[in-house]
Amino acid sequence: MIETERLQLVSFKSSYAQAVLKGRSHLERLFPYAISPQWPNANYSLLLPIIALDVLNHPFKQQWNRFIVHKKQRLLVGQISCYEYPDQKDHVEIGYGVVTDYRGYGYGSEVVKAFISWLFSHEHIHTIVAECVIENKASARVLEKCGFCNTSNSGERTYWELIRQKRNVKSF
Repeated sequence: MIETERLQLVSFKSSYAQAVLKGRSHLERLFPYAISPQWPNANYSLLLPIIALDVLNHPFKQQWNRFIVHKKQRLLVGQISCYEYPDQKDHVEIGYGVVTDYRGYGYGSEVVKAFISWLFSHEHIHTIVAECVIENKASARVLEKCGFCNTSNSGERTYWELIRQKRNVKSF
């Protein structure tokens, strides 16, 4: 398990994947924490079944997909995932989200920094990439705080990169 002062990053176990595919009520009965009524957001609810199937078909991917749990409140408040697993160039792509009621308190930066530290603990990972909608200034700020460099903009998206040697991230 990955932990910070305020958060736990809980692996997306196969049993959770099976529950997700059956519906939220199944996950609520199985998951050992309460689930925010705001979770999942619209974007993640589209990805959730895809990630669940991927985890079921490739159990090693459980660790690459995590639920964000607020430790004190024992509440699922978001998720963080690797959308691409280490490729021949040792890259991974991350995506993350925190429910609306928990935004603006530093949880995004806290979870991304912890996940970066965990990812870079794997010797074969040298570059982490991310993208966000240009209008999402809060997500861009999280990436900046975590040491990512903006590499390009294309249409409505902005692309970010963090290379192991260039990182300057405080560990948790």
